[in-house]
Amino acid sequence: MFEHFDEKEYNNICAKYYDMVYKYCFFRLRDNDYSMEAANDVMVELYKKWIWIDKGDKIPNWLMKTAENMVKRIQRELAKPDNNAISIEEAEENGTLHLVDDTDLMLEILNKDFDLEAELNKIADKLPEEYRKFFIMHYIQKIGINDIVKILNLNYGKVRIRINKAKMLALHIIKNDYN
Repeated sequence: MFEHFDEKEYNNICAKYYDMVYKYCFFRLRDNDYSMEAANDVMVELYKKWIWIDKGDKIPNWLMKTAENMVKRIQRELAKPDNNAISIEEAEENGTLHLVDDTDLMLEILNKDFDLEAELNKIADKLPEEYRKFFIMHYIQKIGINDIVKILNLNYGKVRIRINKAKMLALHIIKNDYN
């Protein structure tokens, strides 16, 4: 089947375009695991259809169209209802519902002196300067994106992207500091 398969050329194409395909998938799916799955599936499709694909200037177009199809497939799968899910009433009837009384734990957590604003400020201090002000304005001062656009005189897309990047960096800090 692969009598004309050139492994070196295939590896070069994968190395050259994998990041582009992954970034597109991540842009559409917003999930690292699903994006890697889609990007890897694209490269597998390239391998399967190697002898039929024109290796010229059209390869990036083919990869992106295939990536788009993989993203749509994953989105369809994610949109399907979970057929194994059961209602709480059904779980109570068949005895699989086990409620845990965490009242003491909840009271202990609520009695702790937890200052959310102070914690957010600690996180903001660890952010790079270019994202810190966006994090503070949006998440601590509760200023909306449209108002930040007006205050900083930037376009909406740039503000939204920087707020999301600040959020992703903050989540990374939280994961590393609090786990």
